Amino acid sequence: MGALAAAAMLAIAGGTVASVAETQSAWTDVTYASAAVTSGTWSTTGTCTAMNSANVAVGSCSIASMTYDGWGEQNKHLRNMYITFKVTDQSTSYIVFTVDLSQAKVGTDSSVGAWNWPTAVTLPSSQMTPTSACSALPKLSGRTVSGWNWTTSSTIYFQMADSPSAYSGKAGCS
Repeated sequence: MGALAAAAMLAIAGGTVASVAETQSAWTDVTYASAAVTSGTWSTTGTCTAMNSANVAVGSCSIASMTYDGWGEQNKHLRNMYITFKVTDQSTSYIVFTVDLSQAKVGTDSSVGAWNWPTAVTLPSSQMTPTSACSALPKLSGRTVSGWNWTTSSTIYFQMADSPSAYSGKAGCS
């Protein structure tokens, strides 16, 4: 009865009943985050990671340059591609990389007409293996051969064609 009387007194006095206030906890939940650590760097040409023979990232790696020499008739172009890496760790056995081949600088080019990326392929190479599909070109992901002496010879070489009519055999990328 007392509660009813108090409510009536509030109503008569023009008061209102207080509403329930929002509350916050006095603690913060702990959160955890993780990220893979690599020793690569990004440039407009791409990224690379130097790996040792135990498949562990070592030192740092950057793409120092990427050039090509081109030749061929319209829709029958070939290119010699050269990618030069800069690594800081002498235990580097191989390099994992992703590059944008459209950013390669021209060395020499006597080809006739424009290069055709939609039908381009890498050709088999003894210095690198593509790990991306031909349809991803001009972006190319790959892995260099193992056991290379990166401190004395830091450039890999491979060939490309922009049409099946420009080469014979099987493409290097799939």
